[in-house]
Amino acid sequence: MKRLDQLKKLQDELEVLGEIPKVKEFLEINKMIQSLRSSIRNDIVCHLILKDNGFGVRKTLTPFIDVNIVDAHMSRDKKTFSGVLKGDKSLATFKLNHRSPYEIKTSSMLKIERWS
Repeated sequence: MKRLDQLKKLQDELEVLGEIPKVKEFLEINKMIQSLRSSIRNDIVCHLILKDNGFGVRKTLTPFIDVNIVDAHMSRDKKTFSGVLKGDKSLATFKLNHRSPYEIKTSSMLKIERWS
């Protein structure tokens, strides 16, 4: 299988690249960015109720908006919540979209244990 050989080659290249200081720094910064985005999303979502057909609003949302968000807006269909997040020194426009639940399907997972 040519794909298996190609997979091993790419994994070996990735390991070598991961040891280069600039690439290592990039990967660490990228991981921190993803973590911060996730925590910001979770901070907003904890004040919303996730329903199958859209967002619901908790009572805690209004105090959260007063402190952290400018121009908060919920769409009519309750599937988009948007506004401007306030940081200490910066502002960021955001849009949080509702995503319908996935259909659960059976699947399989391949894990390659070791190479020889």
